[in-house]
Amino acid sequence: STRRASAWSFLASAGTRELSNRVTTPEFRFRHALYREVLYRRLNPSQRVTFHRRLAEGLEALSSPVEPEMAAEIASHFEEGHEYERAILQLILAAQNATRRFAHQQSVSILEHARDLLPKVAAERRQELDDQTLERIANAYYALGDMERSARIYQSMALTAAESGRLPARADALIRLGHPAESIPFFLRAVELEPNLAAAYTALSRIYSNLGEAERATDYAKLAYARREQASERERLSITYQYHYEVTGDQVLATQSLEEWK
Repeated sequence: STRRASAWSFLASAGTRELSNRVTTPEFRFRHALYREVLYRRLNPSQRVTFHRRLAEGLEALSSPVEPEMAAEIASHFEEGHEYERAILQLILAAQNATRRFAHQQSVSILEHARDLLPKVAAERRQELDDQTLERIANAYYALGDMERSARIYQSMALTAAESGRLPARADALIRLGHPAESIPFFLRAVELEPNLAAAYTALSRIYSNLGEAERATDYAKLAYARREQASERERLSITYQYHYEVTGDQVLATQSLEEWK
C-alpha cells in the first residue's frame, strides 16, 4: 500500500480511452512534467532507444489498425527508437490524416520531415518510400492551388524513375491509384522519356476522358493502340478497351476486351 501511495503521488488519472478493439482502458499522466523528465534523464542512450521503440510498438498494437490521430505520436517514438522506416510509414499516415482535415500545408511539413529520415533507411527501401512521400507532397501542393510546383515534382519523379530503370513500374503504380489529374505531368514526362510506354498513353487517355476532354482522350488512346504490340498481354487488353471506348465507339469490342481481361 505504501508503494501504491507513492506511485499516486507522481501519477494522476487522465480518464479512459476506448481502443480499436473496443476495450476501454484507464489512462494516467504525471502530476508534473518534471517527474517525467527526471525519470527519462536517468535512462542511458541505449535504454532510451529501447524505451521509445517499445513504446511505439505498444501504441501501434493498442491502436491496430493505427488510429490516424495517433500516427504522429507513434512516428515520433519510432524515430527516437531508430526505427526510421516504421517512423516514415507512420508519418505518411499522419499526413493522410492532415489531408482529410484539409490541412494540406501541415501534410507537406509532415512529409518533408519523413523525407529527411530517408538517408537512415536501408538503400533498397529508400526509393519506394521517397516515391510515396513525393507523390503525396505533389498532391498536397495541387490541393493548395500550386499547380506549377505539383507538376515539377511529378516531372522530377518521372525523370528519377527513368534514370533508375523503374519508369514502367512507377507508371503502373500511379495507374493503379485511379489516374488523378495531378499525375498528368508525370505521364507527359514519361512519354517524352520513353515514347513507346503504351500504358502511359492509356493513362493519359483515361485521365482526360474523366476530365471531359474528349479530343485529347481520343488522341492518346490512338497513340497507345499503335504501340500495343510492345505491351504485355494484360496491358494490351486495357489498351484495346480504351481504344474502342474512346475512338471507334464499338461497345461490343470494348466489352469483349473487358470480359477477356476479367
